[in-house]
Amino acid sequence: MKQYDLVVIGAGPGGYVAAVKAAQAGKKVAVIEKKAIGGTCLNVGCIPSKSYLKHSEWVLSIEEADKYGIETELKKIDFNRLVKRKDQVVQTLQNGIHHLFKKNHIDYFEGEANVKKNLEVTVNEEQLKGRNILLATGSRPFIPPIKGLDTCSYETTDSFFEMRTLPKKMAVIGGGVIAVELAFAMAPLKVAVTLIEVAPDILLTEDEQARQIIKQKLLDLGIQVMVQAKITEVRPHEIIVDQQKISFDTLLVAAGRTANLFLAKDLGLKLDERGKFVRVDSTYQTSQANIYAIGDLIGGYMLAHAASQEGIRAVSAILGKKVSPLAKAGIPRCLYTRPEVASFGLSEEQARQS
Repeated sequence: MKQYDLVVIGAGPGGYVAAVKAAQAGKKVAVIEKKAIGGTCLNVGCIPSKSYLKHSEWVLSIEEADKYGIETELKKIDFNRLVKRKDQVVQTLQNGIHHLFKKNHIDYFEGEANVKKNLEVTVNEEQLKGRNILLATGSRPFIPPIKGLDTCSYETTDSFFEMRTLPKKMAVIGGGVIAVELAFAMAPLKVAVTLIEVAPDILLTEDEQARQIIKQKLLDLGIQVMVQAKITEVRPHEIIVDQQKISFDTLLVAAGRTANLFLAKDLGLKLDERGKFVRVDSTYQTSQANIYAIGDLIGGYMLAHAASQEGIRAVSAILGKKVSPLAKAGIPRCLYTRPEVASFGLSEEQARQS
């Protein structure tokens, strides 16, 4: 049985950053990842979405230049080549993480981890023992209970970036950050996009003025925006919203994410009051000694840089250093639209309510 000071479950931006931090402090570290190294952010989130936004930016720049005398002709959009470019970007960054692991003598295992309360871990029939365990198992797409959805073909953000054919008509269920960013990415590529949000407005995490600017930009791009939508049913190639039939050839469900609690529940770790996230103390230790949790697993902002900072703090606590939890008000948030939106702290409305 291989012995480690720290076994990290999950190689996303929380897990791999924590692993490197611990290894650089002289600890023997193993990382286990059952999907792709880099986690949600690198493979099906931040990085591929920004690649697609860059593609749309190229198209919009061509159109803008055409208005002012630089006349060009957009003959064809070879979507398959754009996807290959995205894959190359992702692969380059994955290679960077592998290099960091090798440089810092971190053992990396691809496979599903089984963790026991005595801190023994099994992966691919190998037995590991950790003095400490760090759970960084991330999240998965939330699928809302909509009539007919389970009988229809749809994409989530976990599958969207694997599409090799550019949609003609795309309906998006959701109006949060990722839904809006992907609408901005697809519309300039001549995809007819309908954004369907059941909440009172899109982007409710953003400032009211910024929200209205972005909504107008969506409309300027020809994107249909439906808010306070009552979704009655999803059928093959159409969705019934407010008694209207919205047709599509691609349906994207981007209604948020839910924490991967499988390991946490197997270990009997205490959850928060709503049962949605793992409860941790100020050092990110769970209800069981020597088992820590960070990132999407513990709630707060589901952001890569937040998970990385939590990972660093958790490792500092394992090293016996005094730490304080990440202050939510100090975490910057970004929306990569045109124009971009950035914020931190409270909105004006939140400040007044406080």
